[in-house]
Amino acid sequence: MPVIAFQNLTHYLRTEKNTTSAVWLIHGEEYLCAQALEALLNAFLPDPADRMNHESLSGGDDQIFAALEKVRTYTFLPGCKIVSLLNSRLFDSKKNTPDLLARARTAASEDNLKGAARYFMRLLGVLALSLEDIAGKNRRKMLRMPPGEDDRWLDPVLAYCRDSGLAVPAGTDKSQVLEDAVTRGFPENHHLIITTDLIDRRRRLYKFLAETGVIVDCAVASGVRQADKTAQEAVLKERMTAILKKHNKQMEPAAFRALVAKTGFSLRTFCVSLEKLVDFIGDRPRIQAADVQQALRRTRQDPIFELTGAVAERHAETSLFFLRSLLSGDLHPLQIIAALANLIRKLAVAREFIDSPHGHIWRPGIQFSDFKRTVMPAVVAYDDEFRSMVSLWQTRWAGNHPDPKTAGTSPGKKKGKGKKPQKKPAGNQLVLAPNPNSPYPVLKTLENAGRFTAAELARALEKIYAVDLRLKSGEKNPGVLLDQLVMDICRPDKPARKPVHE
Repeated sequence: MPVIAFQNLTHYLRTEKNTTSAVWLIHGEEYLCAQALEALLNAFLPDPADRMNHESLSGGDDQIFAALEKVRTYTFLPGCKIVSLLNSRLFDSKKNTPDLLARARTAASEDNLKGAARYFMRLLGVLALSLEDIAGKNRRKMLRMPPGEDDRWLDPVLAYCRDSGLAVPAGTDKSQVLEDAVTRGFPENHHLIITTDLIDRRRRLYKFLAETGVIVDCAVASGVRQADKTAQEAVLKERMTAILKKHNKQMEPAAFRALVAKTGFSLRTFCVSLEKLVDFIGDRPRIQAADVQQALRRTRQDPIFELTGAVAERHAETSLFFLRSLLSGDLHPLQIIAALANLIRKLAVAREFIDSPHGHIWRPGIQFSDFKRTVMPAVVAYDDEFRSMVSLWQTRWAGNHPDPKTAGTSPGKKKGKGKKPQKKPAGNQLVLAPNPNSPYPVLKTLENAGRFTAAELARALEKIYAVDLRLKSGEKNPGVLLDQLVMDICRPDKPARKPVHE
């Protein structure tokens, strides 16, 4: 079976016999992978009604077992059945460490913390590390970072991973499971399509799939050499030609250069922006450079921390701007709710510190150098005291509720063999400074917490949970709910009126 380039896929699929392969691997640039998948679905299931026979799984947790079970299960409807496993980590290995690290760093530099966290957690899974493992000073060595490379970009990524409660994926290799299943074969007209971004052509699984299935190569050079830039420009022009041909439009060379200057080599952003330009010019046949400047004043998607930052500073107008920008993209309202809940919980912890005996040393407007010298030791002491209190609660709870599996055994004997589970720091998710070596985020959190009272933060959490419940209950107007929620959080409580005595 062949390895074909993305630009040759349409021609390849025109031959009916070329759609008989049971397993397909699509790898490379995310947007091109999505286009290739759609082309395969159109070839296998040309009638819209046939799409009922397509089942899609996210490879976030590498659900290869579930995917194989589905592809072996017969469908109630006649015809072809397709199971797609998207964003699979089947090919992640220690050889991918530099690529995963580079992609995480690039995403962080573009203020895309969600994307950076996704690649970073995959890296930890490959290296069999936990977030606690890299909390110390040796993280550069453990992550195999090149000598001399600045690692400060890791701090916001680590904070995002902790705040979002992300779990390190299991690093077990499931390649043999897939090989065995493909060797045994699938039912007739049942096909498995796997998409992934990173690939190692030297791996046995890649060679196996090249022999038994079809591989669609959507990779694009990502370097900064002239040859890489030429290859990137060729891909952008190919996508531009396809989109403009669909709408019977043309584009001036100057307009193409202006669009690339705004989007860079972000293929998805480039294509979405080009579609916007097609709508913008209406009946005119040609896109001009002036159209790019007028229609695409703001092309990058506003990251969610822009919204949470504006809410933390109680800037209602700015918060609503970023909220509507996020909702106009592909961000789910429940993701926004989760981010707001995390923000208010963090501010509540900071507010509790300010109101505690430890917080008497805090004062708004403090210089950063003074903050590190005087306030941070008080924050660390406050966190240590909280951890001790949580540890005491856990000990008392364990004493009152013994584990039924170990009940009745003598204290000197250990049941079972193996390593003891590593204990995580008690209450570490609720401390003010999870990483005391990064004091600046703590300073900003305290400054923002000072804009709220404890009562306002408590009411904000109540409102967030009420909106969360309504969204999960099928609310049809999430934008209206979120608008009102953001306004309620940003609006200060009115002071209670003093009673008028006659």
